[in-house]
Amino acid sequence: MSETRTPSHPLTQGRPHPSGPLSKPFVSTLDIFKSVPPSQLSWLEKRLSEKRYPKGQPIFLEGDPATHVWFVKEGRVKAVKHMPQGRDLTICTMGQNHMFGTCCSFSAEHYPCNALAETDTVVVSISMVDFVEVMKKYPDVSRELVAHLSGRLRRMQD
Repeated sequence: MSETRTPSHPLTQGRPHPSGPLSKPFVSTLDIFKSVPPSQLSWLEKRLSEKRYPKGQPIFLEGDPATHVWFVKEGRVKAVKHMPQGRDLTICTMGQNHMFGTCCSFSAEHYPCNALAETDTVVVSISMVDFVEVMKKYPDVSRELVAHLSGRLRRMQD
């Protein structure tokens, strides 16, 4: 898969933009997009890009511009917050077909934590602009996102 470093792209802080094409159809495996008509899935699939990350490599860092929503295709990703006392707090871990970076889809301009490949990982991303467009066009996607975020909050309280 090709990696491009484009000066105008906000994720150029030492990490490549996930620009590789998908190796096989993926969007139809994601629950959040189940309300998107099959005729529109190819439009959506074309807006997704795939990237491999070795274990321990950051996918994005706290404070990076929130430009994409991410999905785990293979492997595991952990969300980590660096605490003022100098230790890292693991917020959550995500496995296959889980979303991350979604907390920023409504208003945040920057990611609030680090996302690290916990294992060798393949992720798929969609730009925030395209993701918001899909939510506007298909309100059920927005409802699925709210259900996803509220479920994550409930699990954090347990």
